[in-house]
Amino acid sequence: MTSYVLTAHRVLLVAIAMMVIVVSVEFSGEFQVNFAVPWVPPSQRGLTELQWIRAHFGYDNLKVITVVRNASAYLWALAYVGGLVFFGDLLYLLANQTDYYLLNNSDLQVRSSYIGSIQRLWTYGVLRDIDSGKYTILVPFDLYNPDVLEMQALAPAGVNVLQARQLDPVAKRNLLGAWNLAISTGNFVRPLSSYVAVNSMAECAAYPGWVSTTLETTVRVAQNFTNESRCSLHIVTTVRAGETVYVVLNGTWNLATESYIGFYLKGTTSSRGNYQLNLLLNSDQGYVSYYIQTFTDVSLWDGNVHGIVRELSRFQTQGSPDLSSIHSTEFGIYSANDGVFDYALQYLITAHGTS
Repeated sequence: MTSYVLTAHRVLLVAIAMMVIVVSVEFSGEFQVNFAVPWVPPSQRGLTELQWIRAHFGYDNLKVITVVRNASAYLWALAYVGGLVFFGDLLYLLANQTDYYLLNNSDLQVRSSYIGSIQRLWTYGVLRDIDSGKYTILVPFDLYNPDVLEMQALAPAGVNVLQARQLDPVAKRNLLGAWNLAISTGNFVRPLSSYVAVNSMAECAAYPGWVSTTLETTVRVAQNFTNESRCSLHIVTTVRAGETVYVVLNGTWNLATESYIGFYLKGTTSSRGNYQLNLLLNSDQGYVSYYIQTFTDVSLWDGNVHGIVRELSRFQTQGSPDLSSIHSTEFGIYSANDGVFDYALQYLITAHGTS
């Protein structure tokens, strides 16, 4: 009887193993047929990041995990660096937790890329040893574009390439929890203070100093729409096709020691074409030398509150600006078509790392 039970147990294990192999083969075949050739190549900067990883760590290095979260970039990373490429969100990998949003994603390529990358990590025993320190986890910035919370788990590794820092399990879980909350609420400002030192750029007394560059814009101080500040700025502007309309706060700021800039935005628009929000930090009295960050995400204009934080080092530059000498902070709306933009701004802050 015991021999029969053992035999049946072995048969069951073999059957399960065969089923796993068949499913994996079918999945692999389907993925290769549908997604073997990436349609859109990464930017030149993204390709340079992959070239740097290959030059410094070699091809098919099974002690290196390259993290991306664009399905096309996933295939390019496999081609350029080989080895272990994780498609998904960095903090889920570090915490060794399943990302059910990607696992059940309605986009077949996204779901397949995530499952495929997890299967490979599982096959090589990586997930079991993810906390062992045996693996170097690299994040090419342009191919991943980490946000302010993910940056708290990263350190510079090379030219536009970041490396995951060693964090204890509690720190990983807390950071993942803060990140999930920020993603679900669209608010990266609130959890920021747990990791960096936050400073206000403009108190309520300064808000009447905001002015517009056109007569078709109304600017007024309004009540707060979050619990972070007592006041906000309410702007209604009509933007003609191809124009950029700014609201401006003049002042003097030294941002040389700051790492991030953030604010709350709540807005709607009637524009149906391409449009964007610009944040410009002017380093002179004209528009010769400045830093600029462009926000093209149309979901920012859904009427909900969004807490936005960006790295100052990732702003584009024009001329020779100087962060230690900023003379105006400006928010501008560009629209390819005529449109009305009704929005509120609040809690303009800077922040720098505490570690």
